[in-house]
Amino acid sequence: MASFLPDKVDYKNVDTLLLLCDGIIHETTVDEIRNVIDPNFPEDKYEEYVKTFTKPSQTPGFRETIYDIINANTTDAIHSFIILTTALDSRILAPTLTNSLTPIREMSLPERERLLASWRDSPIAAKRRLFRLVSSLTLSTFVRLASDLHLKAIHYPERDLREKAYESQEIDPFKYSFEEKPKFDGAELYLPDIDVIIIGSGAGAGVVAHTLANDGYKTLVLEKGRYFSNLELNFNDKDGVQELYQGGGALTTTNQQMFILAGSTFGGGTTVNWSACLKTPFKVRKEWYDDYGVEF
Repeated sequence: MASFLPDKVDYKNVDTLLLLCDGIIHETTVDEIRNVIDPNFPEDKYEEYVKTFTKPSQTPGFRETIYDIINANTTDAIHSFIILTTALDSRILAPTLTNSLTPIREMSLPERERLLASWRDSPIAAKRRLFRLVSSLTLSTFVRLASDLHLKAIHYPERDLREKAYESQEIDPFKYSFEEKPKFDGAELYLPDIDVIIIGSGAGAGVVAHTLANDGYKTLVLEKGRYFSNLELNFNDKDGVQELYQGGGALTTTNQQMFILAGSTFGGGTTVNWSACLKTPFKVRKEWYDDYGVEF
């Protein structure tokens, strides 16, 4: 990618994206939401709710969160975002993407909605990817910043700290200990008698570390993410995604076909995947039960 481009996006680039985000989510009415929100939502809160349900550009923290998400990506991704938003804000270049001589900043909200719909339904793959990028960033960021009233309306707990996942569960109080992190760049740690260094602390690394340690090897595990004990895992969506996932939860494939939730914390996927993984097939669970006595 062009080396003359900055390695961080500017807020003017983010503001161009926000104009499109407003075409994805914007104000609503009581009649439009009545049949889709929690039936136990208080009747006297409807009017207050629709007044707080507003466009991303007017949602506190939305602009700053998008800025952080984009800048947490690779340099190539940042450069691509800068080129894209600069083109969309240009009277000369924008028509190649919008088929309109009206810049996005001068489009009405219905015009931006029609533009997004045209990208979504376009036979051109690049435009469909562009729609997916805008819609995914908009929806995922909006959910993270949802107000308490919005969470009540959709019957979604803001924080859910449970000491036990089920009544008979026995909690292991063990906490991992760590070496002190160097206090300045370029520092060297002197760790004598280390036989093996393992990069990462996810499922694969955990098995390897356990096996080698049992065989008598002194093993050091290096992990760039932070460690949180069970009692510290009490985040709201915004903080949880930021603390536990690579790239603040905004890691994508180069063609924007897929968003990837990659754990970036001590334990990696074993810390975050329990809430999202597919159920282990019956054949595998039966084998574990027959061969190792592992309960279903």
